[in-house]
Amino acid sequence: MKFYASAPRGMTELLVEELKLHGAQKIQTGGGSGATFEGTLETAYRLCLWGRILNRVLLPITTVRAATPEILYDEVKTIRWERHMKSSGTLAVDCSAVDSAIGHSKYAALKVKDAIVDRFRDQFGERPSVDTEMPDIRVALQLRGDSGRLSLDLSGQSLHRRGYRIEGAHAPLKENLAAAILEFAGWKEIAQRGGPLIDPMCGSGTFLIEGALIAADIAPGLYRDYFGFLYWKGHDEELWQRLLAEARERREEGLKKLPPIIGFDQDYSALSAAKGNIARVGLVEQITVEERALDSLQALPDLPRGLLVVNPPYGERLGEVNELKSLYAQIGERLQTALPGWQAALFTGNPELAAYVGLRSDKLLTLFNGPLECQLFRYNVPEETAQGETINPALADSEGAQMFANRLRKNLKNLGKWAQREGIDCYRLYDADLPEYAVAVDLYRGEKLWVHVQEYEAPK
Repeated sequence: MKFYASAPRGMTELLVEELKLHGAQKIQTGGGSGATFEGTLETAYRLCLWGRILNRVLLPITTVRAATPEILYDEVKTIRWERHMKSSGTLAVDCSAVDSAIGHSKYAALKVKDAIVDRFRDQFGERPSVDTEMPDIRVALQLRGDSGRLSLDLSGQSLHRRGYRIEGAHAPLKENLAAAILEFAGWKEIAQRGGPLIDPMCGSGTFLIEGALIAADIAPGLYRDYFGFLYWKGHDEELWQRLLAEARERREEGLKKLPPIIGFDQDYSALSAAKGNIARVGLVEQITVEERALDSLQALPDLPRGLLVVNPPYGERLGEVNELKSLYAQIGERLQTALPGWQAALFTGNPELAAYVGLRSDKLLTLFNGPLECQLFRYNVPEETAQGETINPALADSEGAQMFANRLRKNLKNLGKWAQREGIDCYRLYDADLPEYAVAVDLYRGEKLWVHVQEYEAPK
């Protein structure tokens, strides 16, 4: 059988990998964000159940002429729709158009719906009704020029809608975008060696949940109660139940090897949403979430090196952008202070702010959060100082060093708030307050965060 699968923009590489993983053959990508492939009905079912970055899986029915709305109507009415649905069933029609001879895609979708309904009424004296949310079959019409391709949408709804997220914090990422970011960041390999996942600004918990699904080999479609093939006449219920049983078994085995997954947020309402979403996937015991600010992120000496992933605010207005500079700088400071040797992934719609992290990205990827072009920055957090010398653990843990570090943290917290409020990018953080540390520490935020340290003559 021939199929078509779609994914968000910028994910063609992951799309092809996912199709191959679940048995697709003869994969061909086009200029857009989709691919045609061949496979069995089981291939399509597996993609609906296991697709982490897919949007939809379509089963093409036929190609029709569509030079005018009337020609399109006549062509669609000749198709034997009774093979696909009952006359008492429900349907929905979606239409996309590129340089179409029919100017309005919604009007074209209406003509297709009318043709299907009229065929049933003429032949059976009964007509299907329209259900735009959960129809028995969803018909997809793709118009190009004076022709169109009609398909059955086996996914029914976009596959990013896993079924676990009812509550969302402000501007949550789509689930398949979060999964793609984790894939590009190398999370699967990190999880396999037992590395933890941390999101210090977890919002409604999308990164945490998608990270757990990937690491524990859990099918993201396992939490959905609706797919577009469930009431289709061609549906193989026995096959579907076998795939569901296999997915449940894999989930139980995968949870035994799930590494630590930890999320923080200082927004109580966002954290409440995260806890609700985590409960719906049954991972309350596996995912830890706490109400904590970013500056409380500390070293995790008892855990192997893992991945920190974060989607900080982008800022829409100039004042907001200026306020966010210190936030991005703080992310970089916490990474270098608390998580040396870790890997990190930062996703932002404002790449200029990423410069304030103060780390060099090993790879920059462009992805789209809806219509917004965004960048994914990946970092290998260095283990050494700027001079290339390994930090002496005994010195770092000495009482004097801890006292000095605590003073710097306290000053940064208090002065940082003042600087952010006043729009100040350069200021003195420390000025020889402790006799043992006769230095001045100045911060300069430009394209990067610069720290300038001057030594005074020590007091007598």
